[in-house]
Amino acid sequence: MKATLLKYGPAAFISMLVLFALGLIVGQNLDYSTQEIVGYLTMILSLSLVYFAIRHYRDRENDGQLTFGRGMAIGMIISACAGFGIAIADAFYTTVINPNFVTEFTDRELSRLKADLPAEEYEAAAAALMEQIEMMGSPLALAALMFVTVLLLGLMVSLISSLVLRRVEG
Repeated sequence: MKATLLKYGPAAFISMLVLFALGLIVGQNLDYSTQEIVGYLTMILSLSLVYFAIRHYRDRENDGQLTFGRGMAIGMIISACAGFGIAIADAFYTTVINPNFVTEFTDRELSRLKADLPAEEYEAAAAALMEQIEMMGSPLALAALMFVTVLLLGLMVSLISSLVLRRVEG
């Protein structure tokens, strides 16, 4: 298992960094909703390595055998590597490249809420948004949120991959 993790863990980490950077370049002039889609595609593409890591372990290191638990362990470790990649990239982005990200995001969301909601609903929604921003407004908190997001997506990819690739001789 160690050889698989040493091969696919760094690959997931690096792919997340590279895809994050490409997403920034490609998404520079896109609206926020489209940038969000690009971000999720980045995560899913990087997490596709989970499937290949589990299959590699089963076919090349474990004589064609794979238990569900071992598949999940490999998948979650690879997902954590990808999660660290995006957390580092996000922290760098929100502290060095665009330190005004939280302010820009807040302004954009408040404008969207104002356009979409009646005045009485806007006040409550704006207050809720500001409360969330207060909790998650630091670069470290945003990086942690991205890490957890990748882990949750990685959990789903690991679960599906482990079920599909599971093979145990009875």
